[in-house]
Amino acid sequence: MWQTQILGFSLYQLVWFFVLYSFLGWCSEVCFCSINTGKWVNRGFLSGPVCPIYGFGMLIILVALTPLKHNLLLLFLGAMLLASLLELVTGYLLKKFFHTSWWDYSDHRFQLGGYICLKFSILWGAAGTAVVLLVHPAIQMLVDHFPPLLGKVLIWPVLALFVCDAVVTVVNITKLNRSLGEISRLTALLQDGTDHLAQNLGSEALAAHGKLEEGKAAWNARREGAEAAVQAGRVEMQARLDLARADLLDQRLRVEKRLLHAFPRMKHTAYAETFEELKRALREKWGE
Repeated sequence: MWQTQILGFSLYQLVWFFVLYSFLGWCSEVCFCSINTGKWVNRGFLSGPVCPIYGFGMLIILVALTPLKHNLLLLFLGAMLLASLLELVTGYLLKKFFHTSWWDYSDHRFQLGGYICLKFSILWGAAGTAVVLLVHPAIQMLVDHFPPLLGKVLIWPVLALFVCDAVVTVVNITKLNRSLGEISRLTALLQDGTDHLAQNLGSEALAAHGKLEEGKAAWNARREGAEAAVQAGRVEMQARLDLARADLLDQRLRVEKRLLHAFPRMKHTAYAETFEELKRALREKWGE
């Protein structure tokens, strides 16, 4: 199985290329973001020291563009196009399935949907070209000279860790989305209750206007009853809302905390306002 050839590379080589470039991509992201923010950031979708998008990106570039490595211009343009396309598709799918925008280039010139922009497309093209010409020969030598039997044994637990990490991350993001939905629903119910109370009181006030003095006592009693009923419902919904928010803010938010640190400009398309409130609350909790 491992010797299956795919456009000049064995499956064994491609799998290890994916793992190594995912790790190197994570290293480059950590360095870039740490320099920009002035503090260490565990950058990446997964919890482990890997960024799979870099692994997939380099596999695509290597398989598609290795025949062009002697033509610098075509190699650069191809790397720029393929990396940008991968970034565009990945950003769209993350937004589609998780309702979140993990990065946003909307404030950059020559951007498309906030997913890609010319500045970073050029950067990806230059980086892809440099990796193919300067880095990959060393990576391929490392993979080819690594003891084959040991490499085939190690690849299984490494891939298992990838899968487990991905599953845990997806589960936690799904839980976060459910919690955001619950908070948004409770907030809406709370607002509806307040609006209902205001509407009832307004209607009662208009109906009672002009009545005789003796009728006011009965209206006041009805008003107080309505206020008490709505207030009781409001207290119950507020308690549930506080519990839901507390659940989001407790120590079990390790994964969400890491993701918010890694992607500070992350936006939620389904629960935008609630998500921003959560981010502010978490920053206050973390003392940021």
